[in-house]
Amino acid sequence: MNTRVVSFSLALSLLGGSCWLLWSGENSEKKTSSVPLENKPHAALPSIKQKIPPEIRRIVDSGLHEEERIAAVRDLPGDLDSRSLALLFEYLENPNGQNIESWYLVCNEIMEIFRKRNMAPDLYSQHLGALIASQKADPIIRDYACQHLALWISGTQPQVTVPEKAQISASFETLLSEAANQENANLTLPGTVMNALTDAVLSGPVSTENHRAALTQSAMKILVNPNFSNINRATAIQAAARLHAPELREHCLEYARNSELSPDLRLSSIAAIGLIGSSEDAAFLQSFKSDPTFQYAASAALQSLNLTNP
Repeated sequence: MNTRVVSFSLALSLLGGSCWLLWSGENSEKKTSSVPLENKPHAALPSIKQKIPPEIRRIVDSGLHEEERIAAVRDLPGDLDSRSLALLFEYLENPNGQNIESWYLVCNEIMEIFRKRNMAPDLYSQHLGALIASQKADPIIRDYACQHLALWISGTQPQVTVPEKAQISASFETLLSEAANQENANLTLPGTVMNALTDAVLSGPVSTENHRAALTQSAMKILVNPNFSNINRATAIQAAARLHAPELREHCLEYARNSELSPDLRLSSIAAIGLIGSSEDAAFLQSFKSDPTFQYAASAALQSLNLTNP
């Protein structure tokens, strides 16, 4: 791996508060989100109350332990009928009075299994796109959907069939549109999209110049927009740095020296200079090494630029 990327990752690890969620194999591991995990009141799901197929009933039955319900998701046949598919996608928007954290795990598993098994790809992208755009949906579920959709179009998993170009483009546009949506400015969604799509364009078939340019432009718009939360703007800086946005350096120098800005923005800016800067920035980065808040980020940035011993 590129030395600059390693040091950049080290610097970013100092920030905390990331909204990116990671999965390992079939089991999901949730990292802290800035959206609180709480038991919120939700409208009941009318369809779930009706007669439904046994394999779907096991999944949505809040009386069963979450492990049984997750096992039921994994046992789903690959040729589900359209009604069962619709019920499952509807379930992603409606906890129906269940324990919210168990519901998160089951919903994540549904999205995971559909993605890994290439089940109903047209419906998968359409329904996840609608879920991501829904202001009524749970913010954490919307974040999950962003990550699964971006991972699906990335084509980075051997067992997952690469979507058609039209599906990739439509999904990409949906994700970018919601990341730029001012209604989501204080949710974790914009940052989640920036991270997920940056991974996608740097590693998968969506790594075309058009997609990369659109993502870079979106990241730049978010990072300069004070209406977006500081963590979203900081994440946009990280994404723009990984994409090597040519105009980013001047913004980072300005933000890093501005003591009135949040530490999140300043730390991300310092870290980004380590990825996109040059030897000309050595003195600037050295100036932060006496400040306890920024000294580690500055040291990592200097190391990334190969201007100090590791």
